[in-house]
Amino acid sequence: MFTWACPQELRIAAMQALEKLDPECVQSFWSKGGINQEDLMLAPLEVPMPSECVRQRRHQRVRLQKPLRAISVNLKENCRPEIKTASLSGGLATISRHLAPGTPLQLRLQVGMRHMQATALMRDYRAQDMAFEIVDMDLVERSKYRRLLAGNLPQNQSLAESIEAHSETILTQ
Repeated sequence: MFTWACPQELRIAAMQALEKLDPECVQSFWSKGGINQEDLMLAPLEVPMPSECVRQRRHQRVRLQKPLRAISVNLKENCRPEIKTASLSGGLATISRHLAPGTPLQLRLQVGMRHMQATALMRDYRAQDMAFEIVDMDLVERSKYRRLLAGNLPQNQSLAESIEAHSETILTQ
């Protein structure tokens, strides 16, 4: 009854877009938006304007402190990837068997006693590691996934980002 009309992930994306368009306007919405600094840490990477190539990675990759276990639920022989490095749009996992690039996987990610569902496409294969791209995830589960990744950011990096954001706030005032 007394909740936000839009899911947290949509509000975060809107705040990140508004911050790029009008940083001063963000300051007025910051207190009443229900979004904290940790939610904004994993913003999309900047696109260099005079770029001559297509950048595949859209979000910052985070090395997880403990590998995240997942289970595929849509294959004849299900596999159990262990995700070592992840971003909001994909990651790198160790898989016990070879999967052809482009294979869709319905993944159930296990975080303690909680589970998150995601649909991923498998990408290139290197030794035992395989890259994957998340192509579908419920917004509520994506919000949980964002918190998991933000919690795995190195402490000095998150501290440096919050100091930088705070100094920008002081400069604009």
